[in-house]
Amino acid sequence: MRLVLLLPRATRAGFLSASLAPAALGCAWAAWRGCDLSALRVAATLAGAALLHLGINVLNDVGDALGGADAANPAPGPFSGGSRVIQEGILSVRTMTVLGCTLLVLGGALGLWLNATVPGNAVLVIGLVGVALGVLYSLGPRPLGYTPLGLVSCVVAFGPVIASGAYAAQGGGWDVRAAVAGLPIGLFLGLLLHINQVPDRAGDAAVGKNTHVVLLPAKAAAPVYAALAAATYGALVVVVLFGLLPALSLAALMSLPLAVFALRVCARFGGDPRRIRPANAATIALHGVNGLILVTSLVLASLD
Repeated sequence: MRLVLLLPRATRAGFLSASLAPAALGCAWAAWRGCDLSALRVAATLAGAALLHLGINVLNDVGDALGGADAANPAPGPFSGGSRVIQEGILSVRTMTVLGCTLLVLGGALGLWLNATVPGNAVLVIGLVGVALGVLYSLGPRPLGYTPLGLVSCVVAFGPVIASGAYAAQGGGWDVRAAVAGLPIGLFLGLLLHINQVPDRAGDAAVGKNTHVVLLPAKAAAPVYAALAAATYGALVVVVLFGLLPALSLAALMSLPLAVFALRVCARFGGDPRRIRPANAATIALHGVNGLILVTSLVLASLD
């Protein structure tokens, strides 16, 4: 019972929009492209993506506990520094490892069922790629999250991979266009990962976790945020121009003021792990709002 009550915190369930947004986008993209959607398959797709994401979150805490990054973090907060259940002695590394693996098995079981309900093995292959990226981000001899490739792997996994996997799970099969359609939401996730790594800079550097934030000068946090935001909105416009998202998706451009607010906070308080938190919160909202806008635009376009 104690573990059940701790699940939301231990799994960092508050960040589930990172996986649910691209999964919902993939399902909505399938509807827009004329696939015959099943409510059961859509529900299983969203649940599977969520379970795999939660499992990867838990294993990320395990990896950062073993690597010392979370323990070295001088100012953990609600948006960074992990769940802290290991550092506070609430759950052991072993318990978290078992929990993470259990969640991956449950999510994998749903993935296998989905793969069996549609032709081909696209769901299986794409799912394995996504899980591999998630696990290798935190574990292994040189975790991706301990290198600048961590940002790239998250953009790919939480955008093109999940979106194309969700599309395949609705019977769409292999379609690189579904992956490209998922790129903007993946880039919004990259923007979120960047701003959430800024407060962790000192702790990460102390243990050799060489993220792109650590390798670049501290003053580069705001310019990188600006560049990522420009790339994100630019990718959205290009994807719409190529007809891979409906014109309605351009409504996401209305969120630009929120990105500008986060950028200004980052530029002013990037060196203060506590005062930068409004930028963290704004970027989380940016990802969630734009995920909702993109999915809604696809649903409305599919009704025409």
